[in-house]
Amino acid sequence: CTLLDDMVGRVVAHLERLGVLDNTIIVYTADHGDCLGAHKLIEKGEFMYDEIYRIPLVIAHPDCEAPGTACDEFVYLHEIMLSSLDAAGLDVPADLDGQSFLPAMEGRPFANGREEVYCVFDRHFTVANQRMVRTRTHQFTFNSGDPGELYDLQRDPYQLDNVYGDPAYEDVRQDLMGRMGRYMEELGDPLRGWFGRIKGAY
Repeated sequence: CTLLDDMVGRVVAHLERLGVLDNTIIVYTADHGDCLGAHKLIEKGEFMYDEIYRIPLVIAHPDCEAPGTACDEFVYLHEIMLSSLDAAGLDVPADLDGQSFLPAMEGRPFANGREEVYCVFDRHFTVANQRMVRTRTHQFTFNSGDPGELYDLQRDPYQLDNVYGDPAYEDVRQDLMGRMGRYMEELGDPLRGWFGRIKGAY
């Protein structure tokens, strides 16, 4: 972390020397996290835990109205592009997926109405495909080659207790599997046929 802080500091200092810092939006994020020993795992891979998918997104906007503001909305990495186009005053192509979160970048109130977020993972260091849906309270992961995973994020924020087979969570499981099925259908996901065939027994 200290090395990264130093490198970011060098970028900021260079922008200052160029005289463009006050006209530059700085986005600090990552493409994925690292388990670092959590769940007895290292690096990234075939596991959909917060350590991998809940990544930092820190933005410095020169015209931010409220520096230090935090936003708890679900956003996707590809929406950085939409938000950047919006910040530059450019038209956002209608065929791009996602929403601009420019108000959040500027420290203004922002709500995108998103109740869940989805993730797709295909055969990287593994023979299984994975699909995940996460709400504010629960997370369901479909593993094509293994039993499913369901976590109660309020009771179990570190995702250590898989309650997929717990009858007490049957309604939650069915709700999230329904959402996942609709998302896969909308996406044209080639895995949707497999998901549909085994959904009843999964």
